[in-house]
Amino acid sequence: DVISYDIVVTNTGNVTVSGLVVSDPVADAGSIVCVPVTPAVVAPGGSVSCTATHTVTQADLDNGSVVNTATASGTDPGGAAVSDPSDAVTVPAVQTPSLSTVKSSPTVNFDAVGDVISYDIVVTNTGNVTVSGLVVSDPVADAGSISCTPVTPVTIVPGGSVSCTATHTVTQVDVDAGSVVNIATGSGLDPGGAAVSDPSDPVTVPAVQSPVL
Repeated sequence: DVISYDIVVTNTGNVTVSGLVVSDPVADAGSIVCVPVTPAVVAPGGSVSCTATHTVTQADLDNGSVVNTATASGTDPGGAAVSDPSDAVTVPAVQTPSLSTVKSSPTVNFDAVGDVISYDIVVTNTGNVTVSGLVVSDPVADAGSISCTPVTPVTIVPGGSVSCTATHTVTQVDVDAGSVVNIATGSGLDPGGAAVSDPSDPVTVPAVQSPVL
């Protein structure tokens, strides 16, 4: 996104100011355009009107706003510096923290205690702010079986993702139930420290039951 700025510098003194220029620490390089062209000579009561732009960065979105000032500076007839910074201008960001967790299993079915169900889990940052401390949880995953790339907890920028694998070792309860149904959840913190999470859709792996006496 591009933020536009208008900057007006007026000589409110009683002497001419020469070599007047306008600076803005967040303005895009070369984006400050003034009429008359600066450096300018401005008589008392005269003014210079400028425009500038700032192209939004990920840091701006994570910070929640862009705050900056512009400064006019020049010299008086005696060669002494004269300058004035503007009041700070704040343009707020609309932050939309969001995660998407997708879980799947290449395991078609199971039929015995001790069978191992495999899972693939992908968590993607679908928002517009960075999410930190991202972890993946799975209530039926075998202890220590969740393995992610990159290693979690991790910080992911918008559009970034984490890919994980997990396993579940079948129990008699699973065989008797006829299936294993579960979800995985990606969770972390937005730049303000608020929790952001997303549970996957449920994944069902059926049992092949064979009751025999």
